[in-house]
Amino acid sequence: RNYDDGVEYIGLGLCCEAAAALIIDRDEKFSLIPEAPLPYGIDLINGISEDIAAALDGFCVDKSCSDRAAFFLTLEILDGRWEELLKDLKKTPVSKKDRDEFINSRLIEFRNLLIYFLYRHKGNRKYAAESCRIIAEVCVRSGLDLKEISRMYSAEVEYSDVNTAIMEEGGYE
Repeated sequence: RNYDDGVEYIGLGLCCEAAAALIIDRDEKFSLIPEAPLPYGIDLINGISEDIAAALDGFCVDKSCSDRAAFFLTLEILDGRWEELLKDLKKTPVSKKDRDEFINSRLIEFRNLLIYFLYRHKGNRKYAAESCRIIAEVCVRSGLDLKEISRMYSAEVEYSDVNTAIMEEGGYE
């Protein structure tokens, strides 16, 4: 549940495998029930039919993959497997080209992830962009499933009050 200007927004969390599948695998565009205007620029993201990676570039400056991995390694680590994936990514970073191709080859899934992060984190564009980027980079480097990495990310970052506070305050500069 999120509260913004006296309005309550209810949603699902990616850390649940079933919720991750519902969020990532949906083909329909995002909407609210009961019908209401979509907050946080979600209508714009719903309208993107190609190049989600370019939309992320419009949200915040893109740091290098190794810098991003190093930043996420400074956050509270709850699962050693997540830490090992980040260390591997820092050691052998993914190129922006490979990451962006991965994102755009899964246009609907990353559109859904981006909308999820915008919705859950009250339109925080930097949080949404950095979340999508690190998820994509870990997927490319590890070869693991997008839903599994999204679930791990959510459990590590979104469900840690410490990590969420850091991300919502702007993450790294």
